[in-house]
This record gives sequence, structure tokens and C-alpha cells, in this order.
Amino acid sequence: MRANLIRGCLSVAALIAGLAKVNAEEPKAKPETPEARQARLFKQFESTLTNAVLTGQFTVVGKEAPPRTESYTILSVRKMSQGDLWVFTARIKYGKRDVTLPMPIPVKWAGDTPVITASVPVKGYIRESRLVGTALYIASQTYITMEAINPTTGDTYTRWEHGTQVSAFDLKNPAKPVARETLFYSGYNNDIYATDKFLFVSTSVPKDYYKTDLRSIAISAPDGTMKEMATIRTAGRVPVERDTHYNTVAEA
Repeated sequence: MRANLIRGCLSVAALIAGLAKVNAEEPKAKPETPEARQARLFKQFESTLTNAVLTGQFTVVGKEAPPRTESYTILSVRKMSQGDLWVFTARIKYGKRDVTLPMPIPVKWAGDTPVITASVPVKGYIRESRLVGTALYIASQTYITMEAINPTTGDTYTRWEHGTQVSAFDLKNPAKPVARETLFYSGYNNDIYATDKFLFVSTSVPKDYYKTDLRSIAISAPDGTMKEMATIRTAGRVPVERDTHYNTVAEA
């Protein structure tokens, strides 16, 4: 069983390559320098993709339901200083969710045509992401299989566990992303919030609906290494519809 809602929203990059073909037949008033030609192509690439919209449908394996609409709006595209890496900021709407995510994507050029050359595999559908230097951190909602023991018979069986998976990728070489570690937190519809230093996942406390465990993960390492920090158990329950916010306090 798998959730195929987005298949890692970075796979959208393969679809937008066709939208971004630069017209090489435009008349030129005078011969261009290589620098001017590159600047023109980059500018045209950005303007072509900005506010481009892709609309499709998705289904969930194992659930009897008609296809639901999902759409991607590319809000902006900008060139990064690292090699061929570009950041696509996309607004993704699927079901009742509406999120905006930055997606670092390597773009190569075949003459005047931009080509998307790589993707990052992510399980489930993406809830949040952060690009810190050349490290990409992604929180997605997915299922994993877990071994469990029947308390009555003592038999071991396999069950599906719904939860949040936090994945890290090293993008020093954008054409060959390196998957680092992953963390998994059980719970349905966990609340997620991220800064450029920490990613927070709030999960329900088993057998205690009125309490929440707020887990903090350090995501400031440039190579994609994650470190689990404190787990804070709240006195009450954190509603999913409420946003989590993080503020730093300067000490005197």
C-alpha cells in the first residue's frame, strides 16, 4: 500500500520542462556575448515558468473514492549560486491542503532548451520542506510497515503505521542528490512547522488524547545531518488546525 498523492512534489519538475522551452528563433539585433546570451535565457526561463499552473487528479491506493483534483502553481523561479541549481517555489493544492514549498532543482541546458535532470524520491505527500544551504529537509505524510505482537496470542504480525517521515538530502552535487537519514513519527495528521534551524512535529500522546508531544529536530547541518533535540509534552492538546510558531529570545 502506498500514498501516491504527490510521489514527492519534486517530480513535478519533469512536467514543467516542456513549459520552459525557450524560443531559439527570436531575431537578434546583434551578436550576443556568451554572458549576455546566458542572462537572456535565464530571464526568459524565469518569466516563462513564473505563475505557470499544472492541474491534474490523484487517487489513494486502497480507498474507494473518485479522483480528486490537485494543482501546482509555480510562484517563482530563481537561479542559485551553486552550479546548475534553481529554486522553484510552488504552491501545491491537493484535497483540503494548500501549501507553498521551495524545491531545489538542477537545470541543464541543451542549446537554448532547459532540461530538468534529476529528482528526489519522497514517500507520501509533502507537508513541509526547508532548503538550508545545500541540504534539503522534507516532512511528508506516509505509511510504513511495522512488526507488532498480538497481546492475546503472542503472535507477531505486520501492520501499517501512519505518520510523518522527515527525510534529508545532500544537494552539493545537484545532479546526484544524496539521501541522508530519515526519521519517522507515528500519528495521523501531525502538525508540522519548520524554520531554517529547527523542524517541529507535534504528535498525539498514545492513550492520552488531551496531551501532545512537540518534537524538535535540528536541521541546520549543511550536509543534511539531522539531530533530534528536546521533546516537549504540553499540558493540553495542540489542535491540528492551529499553527506552531517558534521565536528566539535574546539573553541580556
